[in-house]
This record gives sequence, C-alpha cells and structure tokens, in this order.
Amino acid sequence: MILPSLVPLELPSDFASLPPEERSSILTAGHAMTQYAYRRAAAIIIGAPVWRGKAIRSGSAFVIEQNGSHYLGTAWHVVAYWLKIRRRVKDLVFQVGEALLDPSQALVWKDEAADIAFLSLTAEQFAQIRIAVCEATKGWPAPFAALRAGFQRTDPISTPRFRLSSRSADPSRRLKDRLGHYARPEGTG
Repeated sequence: MILPSLVPLELPSDFASLPPEERSSILTAGHAMTQYAYRRAAAIIIGAPVWRGKAIRSGSAFVIEQNGSHYLGTAWHVVAYWLKIRRRVKDLVFQVGEALLDPSQALVWKDEAADIAFLSLTAEQFAQIRIAVCEATKGWPAPFAALRAGFQRTDPISTPRFRLSSRSADPSRRLKDRLGHYARPEGTG
C-alpha cells in the first residue's frame, strides 16, 4: 500500500521503474520516518496576545527527558528574539502546544555558537505540549542486517514492519545503487 506523501517528494528519476512492491516498501518506510519526526517536533508561537492583532513569529522545538525532568530544546536565536522583544512588549507570549512559557525564568542552558537552548518544563507544561520525548533510539536508522531480517519497533509509537525485496543478495547495495544518499545511514558516504 503506497501511503500519501506528507510533503512533496524528490525521488530519483528511475524510482518509477522499480517494482510496485519495492516502491511501496520504500514509501512506507519514508512515511514511518516522517511520522517519527513529526511526533517529536512542536511549533513555538511568539507574539503579543491575539486580541492585539500584531504579527507573530514561530520556531520549532523538541523535548528531552533528563533524570526525570523534561526540557524544551530549540534554537538559541528563537529564545534570544523573545528576550529582546520582551523588554518592550510585556505581555509577549511564548507558546508551545497549549503551554505558555517564560524563557527568562525557564532558560537552563544555552550555547549561542551552536544556536541551541534548553528551557525547563513543569509536568503540566510537558503535558500541554503533547509531543513524544526525543531519545536515542537503538539502531535508527536501522542497520541493514535488521532490515534484511525485518523488525518491529516496540516503543509506544509503533511503525510498520519493514521488509526489503529478496531479489538481491545484498539489499543495502541494491538500495544504495537505486537511491543514493536516501538509503545510506544518516545520509553519509
């Protein structure tokens, strides 16, 4: 079953020449990876209260857990913008999901050169953000040996079972030949 695309796809020119089962398998895997990322990303809205009718800005964020506490990760320039504008707009909103945050109180770590910052979250704020926690996943992207054997994710956000066509003795080589960097772990080499 070929799933609808969430974003326009740029596929190799010979993708259409692949057998339908293989195209479906590749698109299904891409859909699962996209969903995995979407479930772990949140939008940040920065602006004056809506009733004032002023422009808003946005950013993106993710959540990590460390020693039982949750932290919102985002780009430092997003937090820096809020801090700068907050000096003159006292009711400036920093909203993620349904959570309202005050970066001046919640900022726990930043690296301006790397453009990253972390804000502490209360349990209530974390619940209001409603995204999955980002965590190191063992074997994602999956090693090609696991792909040959097939695997089932066991975390709460399950993904379909992946199977590659057995027409080639080495599926990793076959995918690399056809899809270039799309099939290489982490887009390398």
